[in-house]
Amino acid sequence: MTGDWVHGVHGIRGMLDAGIIGVLLVEKGQDRARALIRASGTGVTVEQVSRAELRRRTDNAGARIAAFRAGNEPQAARVAKSTRSSDRIDRPDRVIDVAALRPVTSRETVFALDQVTDPHNLGAIIRTANRFGVRAVVYPKRGSATDSEVVRRASAGTSEHQLHGTVVNLARTLRELRDIGYWIYAAEARGEALPEAVIGFPAVIVFGSEGEGIRPNVRESCDASLAIPGGGFADSLNVSVAAGIFAYELSRQLRLAP
Repeated sequence: MTGDWVHGVHGIRGMLDAGIIGVLLVEKGQDRARALIRASGTGVTVEQVSRAELRRRTDNAGARIAAFRAGNEPQAARVAKSTRSSDRIDRPDRVIDVAALRPVTSRETVFALDQVTDPHNLGAIIRTANRFGVRAVVYPKRGSATDSEVVRRASAGTSEHQLHGTVVNLARTLRELRDIGYWIYAAEARGEALPEAVIGFPAVIVFGSEGEGIRPNVRESCDASLAIPGGGFADSLNVSVAAGIFAYELSRQLRLAP
């Protein structure tokens, strides 16, 4: 994260609320910038600059209102105050140890993304996960979008409040999650209709990449498939849209469960 300028009021506010230290550049005379100044805490250096200076400093011709660049503090110091202590990641590369995902209750849900390459989709999925109480979002270290300024902007700042990170081998990780008590479900068109399915919890939902779907070796690590019923001309949904529908339906089922 260090060295990247984050733009966008919501993304910056999320990072400030998470207690991240760094440098905050704010445009003079902007009400929304003043709100960011009030939200900044100890360890944040605030500089009020002109719009021209903001764009020059960040090397971004479209910059306005504010920009934030995180410092070099450990990842543990950058975890949101709302994140459970058991969910904290101490490593700056956001590698997740499967042991950190050991279910605390039988109502846990994890999203696993199989080589989702669009950082906007990753950010949107992280935002959805945070909204509906998904425990974590995991994705392969290679061949996937990973934490970046685009992801933080697309997540509207929730990436600093939501457990997410990489795993070396997704198929192996799914098998390890099964071993510690999770049911593994592939989100794909030929599966059982999501609203009618009897889903075992804790659950992992696996979403495929934008173009190729779920890879065969990853699919083999799943217990069953779940599908979003529907009609119309489109035969598939954007992965972040699909994740949103799953997140809502799973949270609904959990609310109704005894």
